[in-house]
Amino acid sequence: MYWGSMQGIFYVIFGFITYGLGHAHNSSLKEWQLVYLVLGLCSVAIAFVWFALIPDSPDKARFLSKEEKIIAVKRVSKNMMGVKTNDWKYSQVWDCLIDPKTWFMIAFIIFSMIPNGGLTNFGSLVLKSIVHNRVQSIAIGVGSSFFSSGQMLIYSVLSMKYNNLRTIGMSAPLLLAIAGLSAVYATEDHGAKWGRVFAYWMINSYAVTWPFALSIIGSNYAGHTKVPP
Repeated sequence: MYWGSMQGIFYVIFGFITYGLGHAHNSSLKEWQLVYLVLGLCSVAIAFVWFALIPDSPDKARFLSKEEKIIAVKRVSKNMMGVKTNDWKYSQVWDCLIDPKTWFMIAFIIFSMIPNGGLTNFGSLVLKSIVHNRVQSIAIGVGSSFFSSGQMLIYSVLSMKYNNLRTIGMSAPLLLAIAGLSAVYATEDHGAKWGRVFAYWMINSYAVTWPFALSIIGSNYAGHTKVPP
């Protein structure tokens, strides 16, 4: 969850960068061109750093000693996480296909990610209709990332004290998202501006479910195709 919350923190940081670039009126490039250029260059730079520093498996970690690599591999060998094999087992594939939980997870991911397309493509327009300022809507949109990443951090702390929070973490944030969506829709022609902004922030709660879904998939299908019996 800490790892997943970094996505929201990333949007917070680069949201403010985008807000600043939106005030760059003395450049030969347009504001949107500067945004794409700066963020694109940052992505390329981070990709090189990631490629150089992050190993794809414990035995390839250059910052570990030989003994530490052995310990790291043994740590994940029990549940087959991080251990690869090219032996494709059709019996395991069939087990996954006839397991109802597999299809429940597929349906959950499809339906819970439907808001993602709408918010990604039209979120700025929704905020602009509330605050009536394009650049200001970028800064205010950062609040939704604060809202989602903050929830992830809270669930991270709770998960260290209590067990079996994954299904709750996949359900409760969706209730907040539905409540926020309903509030924005119901107050389209009236209502306090900041109340509608906060309701918009609540919609982004759906993103909190994604790390929980990945966790369940990873723990139940951790090997090349599934968890070994």
